[in-house]
Amino acid sequence: HLNWAGVAWSGVTGLTSSLYAAELKDIWNQYYYDLDYSYALNELVTLNPGLHFYHTQDTGDALLGNIDNNTYSLHFTLGVGHHSLTAAYQRVNGNTPFDYINQGDSIYLDNSQQYSDFNGPNERSWKLKYAYDFAGLGLPGLTSALSYSRGELDLTKVDPHSRGYAHWYSAGGEHAKHWERDLDLKYVVQGGKAKDLAVRLQWATNRGGNGYGALDNDTDEYRVILDYPINVF
Repeated sequence: HLNWAGVAWSGVTGLTSSLYAAELKDIWNQYYYDLDYSYALNELVTLNPGLHFYHTQDTGDALLGNIDNNTYSLHFTLGVGHHSLTAAYQRVNGNTPFDYINQGDSIYLDNSQQYSDFNGPNERSWKLKYAYDFAGLGLPGLTSALSYSRGELDLTKVDPHSRGYAHWYSAGGEHAKHWERDLDLKYVVQGGKAKDLAVRLQWATNRGGNGYGALDNDTDEYRVILDYPINVF
């Protein structure tokens, strides 16, 4: 059983912030805060710094075991015309992974990628992302993004007897590492009977080592997503 509540605020131009609290009965209490700011230097250049922060603590019968986890990510995006470049840093402070309800876009961390969320115990990760809007070449509706993320974990500190997270333990995983490369191409039809139909192609490559392979094998994942909005009422 999950209870949650929150507030969102946007009282300053370009600035948004929110605060949420959730209880997953007899497992954890989780608190979330974010701050995001977009600033236009001129008609061509924009700056966008931002922060996401989660605190997770076991509660009630603690069915997954002891949890005391602080996880945060920071990002900075520089936009120039139809180009943008994003740098992000993410940190998991705790001997358990950052835990969450996996349902749609339910995780708000900058290094949450197509395949991996880079949310392992004691994980530090960074990401570089380049995006381009092909409207700059006279092709409105076509957008693309290419990113590279890399993380390092310490899996030796995980409790091998944990009720919920023992599978994360690896005796040889003090410096476990993995990386992911993501390519995203999306086109939204601009007019006609198929207007707003979106076709999205995604490709993720994830590779690991130094003990990370005990958790996951090397992976290549391809997705084709079709999205067509329908007005029912």
